[in-house]
Amino acid sequence: MEDKDKKLQEMQIVEQNLQNIIIQKQAFQMELNEIDSASKELEKSKGEVYKIVGQLMISKEKSEIKN
Repeated sequence: MEDKDKKLQEMQIVEQNLQNIIIQKQAFQMELNEIDSASKELEKSKGEVYKIVGQLMISKEKSEIKN
């Protein structure tokens, strides 16, 4: 009986680890989508561009923001 309980506990730990990895993957995917969207908008921009630093919006050169 103890062997089955141990295997079940190990399986639950593996399942939790997998769920954590899936959550991390989703967070990275959201961040990547956000970066792609910002990059596309930056390419479209013709006037001034701004960078948000904390609660401030600072005018920057387009090339600086791209980097």
